[in-house]
Amino acid sequence: MLDGCCCIGGATEGLRRAFGPNVHITGVDIESQPDYRGDAFHQGDVVDFIRDCGREFDFIHVSPPCQGEGAPTKGTNAARNAAIGR
Repeated sequence: MLDGCCCIGGATEGLRRAFGPNVHITGVDIESQPDYRGDAFHQGDVVDFIRDCGREFDFIHVSPPCQGEGAPTKGTNAARNAAIGR
């Protein structure tokens, strides 16, 4: 199983709870994640990783971070957007 944009592994924990302790989960994130909760970690661009290695996984989950200018987060990120001039 692949968890893209994994960060420290919040979704990884949920996936492990859903699929059981014997599932191997590899995380991919653009930032270093020394405390990642999964079984293996790759630092790099998730799109490139999926393009190169995606066929090796039975299940791929990706949860990219919300961006301040996206319609679903416009209100929730109002203070952040104001602070950075958006």
